[in-house]
Amino acid sequence: LNHDLLHPHHTSITSPSSTHHTPIPQSQFFPKKNTNDSFRLLRPEFHCNFISRWTFSYLDGFVWRANRHLLTEDRIHKPESFDEATPNYEKLANNLHRYSGSLYWAIFRTYWSTFVFAYFFRVMNDLLYYAGPYMLYELVVFVTNCQRATEEGTEAPSVFYGLALALGLLLVPIIQSLCIHKYFHTVARIFIHLNAALQCLIYRKSLRLSAEGAQKFSAGEIVNLQSIDCEKLCNGLCYWSAFA
Repeated sequence: LNHDLLHPHHTSITSPSSTHHTPIPQSQFFPKKNTNDSFRLLRPEFHCNFISRWTFSYLDGFVWRANRHLLTEDRIHKPESFDEATPNYEKLANNLHRYSGSLYWAIFRTYWSTFVFAYFFRVMNDLLYYAGPYMLYELVVFVTNCQRATEEGTEAPSVFYGLALALGLLLVPIIQSLCIHKYFHTVARIFIHLNAALQCLIYRKSLRLSAEGAQKFSAGEIVNLQSIDCEKLCNGLCYWSAFA
């Protein structure tokens, strides 16, 4: 059991002072070991532009670092404060105390807004499944009407309507892909937050067990609760819509 789950700490890494000229790194994506802490304080996900955030292209630098170098602590950006274990544990513990030990109500109260945000994109993705076939049907009708108008010598439908349908057939799969990836990204973050908070709760509870209560649980059982049971609970809560 790792005590750092409850008290995560971050070690500042500073470069030793030197009077010699320090060469500039070739790229910010390949920092040397023991670089200053400013690199780790960067948050690419929250300092990139809109397109980069939605296409996840801000991860390119991380992938290049993993391909070229061994990923050590000084080559990885620090997580945001809300991604750390302690804030999520404190929120879940407070709501668990408020709702008299009801774990499901505490989880719902802690993460309900994030769940709503995630399932909004899931609903958008599901609705767009019907837009593609409908546009394809309208495009077939448009082509048929154009051929009939040419044969009968009548006025054909507007060409801009056909171009709009063709453009829609191109954009709908792109929007679907963006929505479903945003959904899974948000749900995966909920999974990490909830898993860390539950592990902290179990660990904190194991420290408060009396001598008589500690005899009922072995160290292996507590580890299984923290790893296997927490993961199953998070999977059931985060991916229940897959069975809908």
